[in-house]
Amino acid sequence: MTITSLSDISVAAEDDDLHDRAIAAAAEVGIQDPVNWVNMNMRRIVASTLESGEGTLASVYAYAVASYDPPPTPGADPTKVTDAYIRHAVKDTRRALEGAPAGV
Repeated sequence: MTITSLSDISVAAEDDDLHDRAIAAAAEVGIQDPVNWVNMNMRRIVASTLESGEGTLASVYAYAVASYDPPPTPGADPTKVTDAYIRHAVKDTRRALEGAPAGV
């Protein structure tokens, strides 16, 4: 499994475009007050393990920044941090906070 640094989590969590896309994903799955929910949980969201079990949203973000010259804005680019990754991270975070087992 890819190890995600705390710095990677902090940097990804502070990306305004990624934050906005997480709000959209939270609204899409019916989370009440998605703006405040994402504001309170963004670091959990980006630290969430990907569906494949390999890495996190933050590690995908960090990989995109490190792999391209000039670095992209991964939070705004769905080819770097995909909508599917964000949707899964939001759902996974919601499940964890509600105490439901993964995959429910």
